Amino acid sequence: MCATHPFFLSLQPMEQRDYILREIEKLGMILRAIMTKIFGGNANNPLPEVKQFEEVTEELLENAGFDLKAFIRMDDDLAIKYLEDRRDFNIPNLEDLALILEKLGAAYYGAADHAAADTGATDHAAADTGATEPEATEPEATDPGATEPLPPLSLNTEPGIKEPLMAGPFELKPVEIRSLLLKKALLILEHCRDTDRTYSFERESRIGALKKAGKKP
Repeated sequence: MCATHPFFLSLQPMEQRDYILREIEKLGMILRAIMTKIFGGNANNPLPEVKQFEEVTEELLENAGFDLKAFIRMDDDLAIKYLEDRRDFNIPNLEDLALILEKLGAAYYGAADHAAADTGATDHAAADTGATEPEATEPEATDPGATEPLPPLSLNTEPGIKEPLMAGPFELKPVEIRSLLLKKALLILEHCRDTDRTYSFERESRIGALKKAGKKP
């Protein structure tokens, strides 16, 4: 059959390379479009911070087949393997993805502080209530599942599907989402530094900033 002719076989690596290049270019366009649409860029009306995470998640899933909520919950080794297996994440695309995660983490910084303040206010109110009602001295039982770690993520092995599947509902507090976003952004940039032959001052500056941000409560 003609499909087994050496001439056709010799075209396969080139065709595969061209396909990968097209996918890299396509993903790059998607990431830049998300930057403009969600965070402003050249747009006049960027999305409000409270909507950015869900909007970015939807855009990445629909246009790039990338499940952000599953990705940020992966352990580091699996996350890097997943990015490498996709083949459309070259260094510029990885750095753009990290930038998106950085911006989302920055947007969640205020939300995390606000949530913490609300929690503190609730605790303070509860303390006041306990002071005025001596009979309510016994603390309520805590949910034993509240401190359990997230269940491990599995990979979908169906043919043609290479996205991670989420195990369990995505129920994280703003401070937890922010932490996961910034940790994955740092992981991606450090991976770029380890694999890129070109030294980048900008990348090193971002790595340093993310490390400092990770130390904040």
